[in-house]
Amino acid sequence: MVRLNVKPTRMEFNNLKERLTTAERGHKLLKDKRDELMRRFISLIRENNQLRKEVESYLIDNLKAFAVAKS
Repeated sequence: MVRLNVKPTRMEFNNLKERLTTAERGHKLLKDKRDELMRRFISLIRENNQLRKEVESYLIDNLKAFAVAKS
C-alpha cells in the first residue's frame, strides 16, 4: 500500500475522501464486470459441452452407417 504525504487540512481530507469513494466505486464496477464475464463464460462452456455431445452422436451414427455400407 502506498503511503501518501498529505497536509492535515479539511480540504485535503475532502479530496482524499472523494478519491476513496471513486476508487471503491471503480472496484465494485470491476467486480460486477468480472462476475458477468464469468457467468457468460460458464454459459459458453455448457453450450460447448452440449454441442460436443451432439457432434459425437452424429459421428457415431455416421461411422455405424459407414461400417454397414462397407460390409
